[in-house]
Amino acid sequence: MPDLDSIRMKEATNRDDRARIDPGYSRPVRGLEAVAWFVLLAVRGLLLWLVVPLAFMLWLLLTPMRAILHRSFVAPGKVIGWADLNLTAVVGQILIRPFDRTVGFTPWSGMALVDHRVSVIDPW
Repeated sequence: MPDLDSIRMKEATNRDDRARIDPGYSRPVRGLEAVAWFVLLAVRGLLLWLVVPLAFMLWLLLTPMRAILHRSFVAPGKVIGWADLNLTAVVGQILIRPFDRTVGFTPWSGMALVDHRVSVIDPW
């Protein structure tokens, strides 16, 4: 049976390797960073009250234009989800980036591939 210290060393090495290979790999959140994540969620919740109606109006404007240009239909949930992902990225760049964590932006061309949905409890 392997001793406990060798198992812990192997786990630590695996964790370090994953963090080096995948920068988005989740590491423990401590202290000030946890406060920043909480503030990100609180600010996002408040801004969703503004972003969701604006994204819906954008969808209303997009739908006829996409029909005229013979583009594929995009559901309103995808537009709102796209707006929410980019809202989170903007706020994350301000609050989370100092802790060497990045929140990526979703390009306009990737809107049709968005699976994210804003739920009813998100703004609360």
